[in-house]
Amino acid sequence: MIKNEAEEAKTANDRALALVTARFLATHRLFFLLNLLQLAVCLRVFANFAVIAGFLAVFAGLFYLHVRLHFDSLIFKDFADERLGQSEFDAALLELNLTSKPPKIRDMKSRCAGALRLYKLTAALTIVVAAAALAGYYLG
Repeated sequence: MIKNEAEEAKTANDRALALVTARFLATHRLFFLLNLLQLAVCLRVFANFAVIAGFLAVFAGLFYLHVRLHFDSLIFKDFADERLGQSEFDAALLELNLTSKPPKIRDMKSRCAGALRLYKLTAALTIVVAAAALAGYYLG
């Protein structure tokens, strides 16, 4: 009986972590809107093909990160709602060849930390692009 209570508490904690992570990751949409605005401004302001190509490459990378963040937010929401278990998710990734190797056994806390690292990478890259665009505009 004590084991069941501890297991239930762990499950409830995992669900809470997953839900908070899902909600936080959903805010990536604000960065996505900012990235679209940055892209429009860069295409309007810069005339050099190499500069535009560089920005387009960075924005393609940012778009990929936004797709990943959106996917992660949906998965964490499914974890929180108990529509999907972690082991089922890992098996599905492997079955669909969406992972190159069998996934490590990870707990919810490490999964959330990985998703938040991806979010921070997106935010940092957005800031770097804005700084590069401003520097290019004022120095060029």
